[in-house]
Amino acid sequence: MIELKEKIYVDTVPQDATCLLGADIGGTNSNFGMFQISNGEPILLVSLHAKSQEITSFPALVQQVLSYLKQAYRMKINHALFAAAGVVSPAKDRSKPTNLSFVIDATEIKNATGLSCVYVVNDFEVIGYGLDLIAPKDLVCVNEGVPSLHANKAIIGAGTGLGKCMMIWDKDIQRYVPIASEGGHEDAAVQTELELELVE
Repeated sequence: MIELKEKIYVDTVPQDATCLLGADIGGTNSNFGMFQISNGEPILLVSLHAKSQEITSFPALVQQVLSYLKQAYRMKINHALFAAAGVVSPAKDRSKPTNLSFVIDATEIKNATGLSCVYVVNDFEVIGYGLDLIAPKDLVCVNEGVPSLHANKAIIGAGTGLGKCMMIWDKDIQRYVPIASEGGHEDAAVQTELELELVE
C-alpha cells in the first residue's frame, strides 16, 4: 500500500456520484483527480496524491485509489485517462514513464480494476488540449511579443524531466492541435559554448 494524500475541492463531496478519473503521472508525483460532469463541464471533487518513486505496480495503485474512493464516498468510476510523462504507444494504451520503473498499461489496469475504458496519453498533449481553458487572469506574461495569426506554438515545462509539445494550427477544424514530444529524448545540436554548458 502506498501513502495517499487527499485534497477536497468542494464544500461537500457528493455520495454515490458517477465520476471520471484523470491522472497526471510525473517523475516525482502522481496525482489522481475525480471529476463529476455538470452541464458539460468537469468539476474536480477530490484528488489523491502519491510519490511516483514509491510505485512498484501501477495497476495495484489504481485499484488502491478506486477502493479508497468507493469506501469513502461510494464513488462510481468506469472511465480513466492517465497522462504520462513519457512516450505513449500509437494506440494510446501504454507508456513507460521516462524516469520511473513501472509501466502504465491500459489492459493491465482494466484487468486489475474492472474499469471499462482506459486511455494513456502524453502529459503535455493533455496540456495542449487544455491550454485554452486557462483564464487569462491566471496567466503570467514572461516576455512581450507580437503574436502571429495561426503560427506554431510550443509548450515547455521543466520538471523532473523536460516535457514539451508543439501546437499546430489545423485549418479544417479551426483550432490548434497538440503534437506530443519529449524533450529529454532528443539530441541537442550544440552551437555555442553556452549551449555546451547547458548540455553538460
